[in-house]
Amino acid sequence: MKAPRSLVVIRLVLSTLLLCSAARLASAQEAAGGVTNGAPETSTAGAVAADGAAAGGDAGGDAGGAVGDAVGDAAGDAAAAEEAASREAVDELFERAVAVYRAGDFVRAMGLFAAAAELERDGPRRALCHGNAGTAAARGNRLGEAVWHLESAQRLTPRDPTVELNLAQVRALVGTGETEASHFTEALLRMPLWLTPAEVELAVAGLVGLALLVAALWRLAGGGGGEARGPARPLGWLAVALLVIALGAWAWDRSVRRAAARDAVVVTEIVAVRGEPQDDGRVLFRLSAGAVVGDEEVRRGWRLIETSEDARGWVPLDAVRPLTAGS
Repeated sequence: MKAPRSLVVIRLVLSTLLLCSAARLASAQEAAGGVTNGAPETSTAGAVAADGAAAGGDAGGDAGGAVGDAVGDAAGDAAAAEEAASREAVDELFERAVAVYRAGDFVRAMGLFAAAAELERDGPRRALCHGNAGTAAARGNRLGEAVWHLESAQRLTPRDPTVELNLAQVRALVGTGETEASHFTEALLRMPLWLTPAEVELAVAGLVGLALLVAALWRLAGGGGGEARGPARPLGWLAVALLVIALGAWAWDRSVRRAAARDAVVVTEIVAVRGEPQDDGRVLFRLSAGAVVGDEEVRRGWRLIETSEDARGWVPLDAVRPLTAGS
């Protein structure tokens, strides 16, 4: 016997809600991943707590369980203390950086902001540290460092107007500014980077959920039982279109982010690009600080890079810094 149509609709709606909840949970776990990975002592203490609980069970149950709970509580307290200590360290570095910046020592302020960004685990706060480091670097005439920090900040907070404005000004200073036409083309090609990965996942989950709701209406209108008639036909095609759009958006986002993961910035003032990974290799061309290139390969202290014009060559490893290191 077929299930009533109302029951089918309810099941589909529940499936949609579960899918959206799973997407939000995955995004939350992704955002919290840095905290977990950044606290190895917590994992060790958790293992100690598990061992303590097991030993207590072998020894007599309740007493061992109490010991395990006590060790687990201690592990939680240690993790909280470590988190608080890390937050205090970041805040102290940030305050020192602001004071040094106001005193006019921009290069030192850049280093302090950069150190705070390295310790910071929260994405928007890390973006703030990178943005301030980029501003200090620009004031200290470290234009390569300025581009790298501002690019890192933009990847963490893609729609921050202050970061976008500062980055455009620094690019103009280093001579890598774009024309209006090239900027428009580049913006279209890299449109997924206007969103964070969590926002993209949520948008894709929303499209899939909407497709499931439309599919439920399609079933309710008589679809699925032979040839669709009346309003069922456009509803069926709409559900398929939404699923195709969701799949296409997901694939496009993954493709763009894979390409963006290769981006690196020249941080030295001028670097000679050589044909071989050695000091006496033939110089092919030179790049200025702030140029964004593709990071292709690392070999014996040298990095193979590729420019936007498809020119390739080798540079010293520390002359170019991958943007993935800042995000």
